[in-house]
Amino acid sequence: VGVHGGRDAGFDGGPDAFDFCDRCDVNATCDGSTCTCMSGFVGDGRTCAPHALGFRAVDSYIKASNTGDDDWFGGVALSRDGTTLAVGAVFEDSSGTDVGSAPNEFTSDSGAVYVYRRSGLSWVFEAFIKGHTTENGDAFGSALALSADGSTLVVSAPQEDTPTGGINPLPGEGAPGSGAVFVYTRVAGTWGFEAFIKASNTDSNDLFGAALALSNDGNEL
Repeated sequence: VGVHGGRDAGFDGGPDAFDFCDRCDVNATCDGSTCTCMSGFVGDGRTCAPHALGFRAVDSYIKASNTGDDDWFGGVALSRDGTTLAVGAVFEDSSGTDVGSAPNEFTSDSGAVYVYRRSGLSWVFEAFIKGHTTENGDAFGSALALSADGSTLVVSAPQEDTPTGGINPLPGEGAPGSGAVFVYTRVAGTWGFEAFIKASNTDSNDLFGAALALSNDGNEL
C-alpha cells in the first residue's frame, strides 16, 4: 500500500476494518471519505497524473469542421512544442485543393488535413488543407509530420497517380498508386502550399509517402 498524504481518518486499526484511503492514488491526499490529487497532479483522486505544461487529464474533444460518414478523422501529428496539431481524414470527400477551400462531397476518399493551434488551455481551428492534386481515392492525410515549432507540415497521399517524378511536376493520372508528398508552411499565422513531391523513379503502386519523417527545423524530409 502506498503512503498517502493526510491519511488520518477512516481507519480504526482493527484487523477487519475497511480503509477508504487505500483507494487513493499515491499522489493524492485522503480525509477518510474523499481522495484529492495533490498540487501538480490532476485526476479523480484514485488516479492522478502530472499536471504538466497546463494540460489537463482530458484536454479537448475535437471533431472535423465538416464531419462526414466514414471520413476516418483521427490520424495525428503534434509539433514538438505542443502548440500545433494536424489531424488527417484520409477518406474525406471534398474536391478543393491546397488551403482554405470550401468543403463538399464531390471527390470520394480524396482525403484532407485539419490544423489546430493551442491558445492558452484551448485548441482553435487554424486550417482546412487538401492536396495540391486532389482526385478520387488519393488518401491524402495518410501520413503526417510537423516541424518542432509546427510551422512546416508534410502530408502524404500514397494513392496519388501522377506519373512524373521530381519536385512540382505537372499533375496527371498515369501511374495509379504511385504516391506523393505535399509540403505546407505557416507564415504569420497563415498556411500556404509550398511543394508537390514525387519519387525520382515514380511508378505505379509504389505508395510513395506511406511513411514520413521531418527534421525538427523542417528543412529535411
